[in-house]
Amino acid sequence: MPWLGARAADWLRSFVGRLPDMGLQDCHTPGLDSIVLEHEADERGKKVSMKRIFVAHPGRHGLHRLLDDSGNYVLGVHTHRYDLRLTTLVGRLVNHEVRICSSLWTGEPIYERSFTSALSSATGTPVLSEPTMGFIREQRNRVLMPGESRTMFSMDLHTVLVPHEFTAWLVEEGPDRSPSRFYSRTPDHVPDTTGLYRPLSVSDATELLLKVADQTIRQ
Repeated sequence: MPWLGARAADWLRSFVGRLPDMGLQDCHTPGLDSIVLEHEADERGKKVSMKRIFVAHPGRHGLHRLLDDSGNYVLGVHTHRYDLRLTTLVGRLVNHEVRICSSLWTGEPIYERSFTSALSSATGTPVLSEPTMGFIREQRNRVLMPGESRTMFSMDLHTVLVPHEFTAWLVEEGPDRSPSRFYSRTPDHVPDTTGLYRPLSVSDATELLLKVADQTIRQ
């Protein structure tokens, strides 16, 4: 698939007029919007695959920092329910990858919990199990420039950093395979979802999609 220049822009514009009404403003963290391009489900309504774009807006997100003032991740380290591929479309995305172990390694503790997101829970708030302490074995930043991709398995741990002012990336999701896990630096940390996950209308999603398409040519 074409991820650079005019070919990428044409591919993105091909979704105009057929976006599903599944867009979200402030998805996972303030200043990060989600545009669903395609969503395929089986006869039971269970997701088979999804393509969506995340757009980080300059001045509205804190994703240029790994940790917030409390010492926890701005966007919590997590696994996924599905295998996926990340591809940068505009700007520069940093995939922060983490490996952990159950015994002392570097001395930096990390707390693991099973996790049901606010989107999937019956209460509209995150549901987390009691934490289990582990230790960070390895962490690295993998920079993805426009057109570059990173494939991840559902059990891989990561979060993202967005040092560039306007950044957009494509996420291609496979079918659900396993429950997701959430990781924090302190045992009592619960992500605050107040004001998050507001609907993004199809018209606003289309306008934002066209802005991303335009930026793929301008960069």
